[in-house]
Amino acid sequence: MRNILLIIAFLISYQQYGQTVKYIYHDFDMYECISIEQDSFMYEFSCGLMFGKIHGTVEELNDTLIFNSELQPFYEINKSFVKKENDDLLIKICNSTYQLEDLDFILHHSIGFRLYNKKGDYEDLNMIDSTSVDVVYDEKNDVMSYSFSKDIVSRKQQLHFIVYRTNLEFKLDFTPSEVNQIEIIFNDLSDITDYHFFTNQKIILTEEGLVFLIDGEPEETVYSYVTNNKLKISRKTIVKEYKRY
Repeated sequence: MRNILLIIAFLISYQQYGQTVKYIYHDFDMYECISIEQDSFMYEFSCGLMFGKIHGTVEELNDTLIFNSELQPFYEINKSFVKKENDDLLIKICNSTYQLEDLDFILHHSIGFRLYNKKGDYEDLNMIDSTSVDVVYDEKNDVMSYSFSKDIVSRKQQLHFIVYRTNLEFKLDFTPSEVNQIEIIFNDLSDITDYHFFTNQKIILTEEGLVFLIDGEPEETVYSYVTNNKLKISRKTIVKEYKRY
């Protein structure tokens, strides 16, 4: 009920003053600004050498706002079990617009794989190091294949697929007895850099700002602080709230 009242107050405020409502989050070198109009939004961010400006639509659903960016990461995932001599887990990237001469750039800058442990810490796999992953490019069919040892994915580690310089990241679920191959089919994603996708992103309004919902829970983040004239990153997390300005 409180969130419904906050949304009503937001709409009344917008109608009375006829202006864009802004919400800002910043921490050290990260700056984010969300500008909301009646049925649209603009998200701006800068972090180091990365920066972007994303436009999209806003909808109301019960006590939440729903964001959808103009560009969407169109892809599909097919899982299968293929009998083979070794126990490797295979990931295929299909239907991309990549060319063979771009492969080295892609392995370093675009496509990546990330291992998370139970604490939430992660490491990015070295795509050139054959001890971590074997990479094969099928020029005829325009398919890149990544072969991992099944030991790399365990109960203590989760393997995620990422596209660098975007917020596109998702978990790859392997159950070696049932799934040992995953095929990811993209549609023209190669030119996307410094972009944040919003796909049915739920947002709740608070008394002072707004909060994104991730898997139904408020988004959390680590925060920086200064002690003894030194900048440190907290090991604890807090709810990431964009303050209204």
